[in-house]
Amino acid sequence: MTTTAEFIKNAWKGETLEAMKNFIRIPSKSSAFEADWEVRGELLCAVRQAETWGHQRFPEGIFDVLQKPGIPPALYIDLPAFGGHTGRPVFFYGHFDKQPETQGWSEGLGPWTPVVKDGRLYGRGSSDDGYSFYTALTAIQALEASGIPHPRIVGLFETDEESGSIDLAQYLKDIAPR
Repeated sequence: MTTTAEFIKNAWKGETLEAMKNFIRIPSKSSAFEADWEVRGELLCAVRQAETWGHQRFPEGIFDVLQKPGIPPALYIDLPAFGGHTGRPVFFYGHFDKQPETQGWSEGLGPWTPVVKDGRLYGRGSSDDGYSFYTALTAIQALEASGIPHPRIVGLFETDEESGSIDLAQYLKDIAPR
């Protein structure tokens, strides 16, 4: 059986790191910074990429892309309890939208170019909660690989946090019955 620490260390060197690099490459700027966000499709691209990555790791889970015209998309997830855990579900939140490029990046670094330097990942979305989906699912995988039970996990990952999460309440209301 793999230990939790071993699993996370290997994921950071492999599939989780690669997924986060792919996420950084998407210029999924929040709607306040990208007037044509719906036409450009980068917010939806970030959500769909996460949906695919998550479903590959948790085929029994639900990964539901939530979309409404004129409202930035979101991703709802629902993962079943593991190892006989019967406790209350937990809720994860995160976001896939990013702030604009800005100036002042250090030599060799940029907003949409992922770079690992001294063990740290640089690029838009590698911090400020853009990483949350990938690290949360990796942590859940690590628990399961280590045989550690966990409760049912639900989550909502939006694409408008950097613009004030204007439609978050509506999405929360929409998923409440689930």
